[in-house]
Amino acid sequence: MRTAPTKIALLAVAIATLALLAVVAWQSSAGATNGDVVAAAPDAPEPITLREAEPETLILPPGPRAPAANVTSLEPGTQRVEVSDDPFDRAHFATVILLGRIESSRKDLALAQVEVRPTWEGSGINEKRGTFRHLTVPARNDGTFELDVTELIQGRKRERIAIELAVAVTHPMLASAKSTVHVPGEDRLQRERRIEISTVVRMPWGIATLAGQVRTVDGAAAAIKVAAFKNYNRKTLANVEEMVTAAVENGAFRLDVHAGVPYTIVVFAEGYRPATLRASADAGGAITLPMVVLTRGEMVRGRVSAGSTTSTTSTAGATVAAEPAEPYTRVVVDGAALAWCGDGFEWAGRAAAVSDGGDYAIDQLGPRAYRLSVNGLRGSYFARAPTIDVVAPSAGADIALGDACEVHLAFFQDGRPAVVHFAVHQERGKQGRSFAAQNSGTDGLATLFVDSGTPTNIVFMDHAGERTLAIPACNGGVVDIRVDL
Repeated sequence: MRTAPTKIALLAVAIATLALLAVVAWQSSAGATNGDVVAAAPDAPEPITLREAEPETLILPPGPRAPAANVTSLEPGTQRVEVSDDPFDRAHFATVILLGRIESSRKDLALAQVEVRPTWEGSGINEKRGTFRHLTVPARNDGTFELDVTELIQGRKRERIAIELAVAVTHPMLASAKSTVHVPGEDRLQRERRIEISTVVRMPWGIATLAGQVRTVDGAAAAIKVAAFKNYNRKTLANVEEMVTAAVENGAFRLDVHAGVPYTIVVFAEGYRPATLRASADAGGAITLPMVVLTRGEMVRGRVSAGSTTSTTSTAGATVAAEPAEPYTRVVVDGAALAWCGDGFEWAGRAAAVSDGGDYAIDQLGPRAYRLSVNGLRGSYFARAPTIDVVAPSAGADIALGDACEVHLAFFQDGRPAVVHFAVHQERGKQGRSFAAQNSGTDGLATLFVDSGTPTNIVFMDHAGERTLAIPACNGGVVDIRVDL
């Protein structure tokens, strides 16, 4: 039996042995951490490649502790997403869901089709190539719809993200409607897993049909066109840019318009006076318009005389233009300029050439006041075109230049008529100076028409150099000037 001293000695030896093993283990661990290479055993001759250890995530036990600055607390079960330094990270991009609803009183909204297109910042098209151009989905019976628009808002370039989504909804019995949805910012798109964006598309108007037939008064074929405009009130059109147009085939046309809204319809063709109708229809209804007959309209005719009442100078080649005398709204339909006069449509302007005898005639007018103006009279230098007001129809709408000064120039060189190129300079007060050029004919003659009281000079060249000739003042008379070069 062992004595107590023997037991104490054995315990001391055991403790010393354990301490020695602990020291050896610590030195071995320190050497591996510092990158020391340990020789492999004979049965493992290949060297061991050491690499730097990846940092481990330290998970702290739950318990109350003060939150760090600029750190948002996460709810239990929330997944932390690491955001890449790249400007556009598809790997960590949120799923974006568009939730929409159609606001309408109709019960058949499942017939609606929803189209969504991205809107990009800037106008470059290269950013759109290789991306989804649009997505289409039918609406549900209750008018709601849902689309995953994640890839729709991602551009081709990594830094490109759509800024808006354009939503367009069509329905066979409703007028089409649109809305716009803003796309969340890039920081949110790369921070969250799922984002829902919403929109409401209002479709208050039903569709109605206006159908009609048209022909010309003489039965001649014509390129007839039809357009319909909403009325703000009986005398005022709403937004003329929202006109509805229709083609005419075999004398028939059909207009799909908003139901319950008053419309003004214009039917027109070159060579005929525009015809005006008014109509409205209930949703889903169809209205048959009265037969439209395009006529030649009213006519204004007269004579244009130049200078004084005794002048024999021809006004042939001049043009007389007519436009409504009262203020009107100019509307362009398929390249044709029309005038909305508050009670109907007319042509915004009609014109006719003056014949060799000085006569003119303008048709396709309405029974209203028109302002007539003379333009294109050769040799005329007026601050404003001569005008008169007349009510159509009229057979005596004569236009005389009256108080204009008619100047007859005759150029001669060595006693024979000369062709001369000359300039006409005028001082028009606040309007500044006016410069124009003209030639004399082979007979050496040229005629000018100028405003009475307007200082006018003729500038030309001869053997002595540049010459300036002042036109004498006159008041509605004729001035004859001979120039010898």
